Amino acid sequence: ERGKIMLDRLKKEYRLIKAYKSLFNSEDGSLVLKNLLQISGYFCPVSKPSDVVSTAFADGKRAMMTEILRRTNVSQERIVRVFKELNEEAENKEYDERNDK
Repeated sequence: ERGKIMLDRLKKEYRLIKAYKSLFNSEDGSLVLKNLLQISGYFCPVSKPSDVVSTAFADGKRAMMTEILRRTNVSQERIVRVFKELNEEAENKEYDERNDK
């Protein structure tokens, strides 16, 4: 009985991980993953010594993103590529805002 319960749990976990990979390896999933990396603050420092509540909140967002990346087995190269894309987009936005004034 206990072995069957463990096997059922493993099957469910395997199915869930397979679903994560399927979702985030699609074209739409890549777009969503990039957005989640951005809004989670994954690439930003989380520590604000003067504000422990904000630090805990930011750390929670980052922890959720870390779990998604773990489950999808996203490569470090892909994460770096998204980081560079987000930086370029931010730089272009800043440039456009400066030149629109």
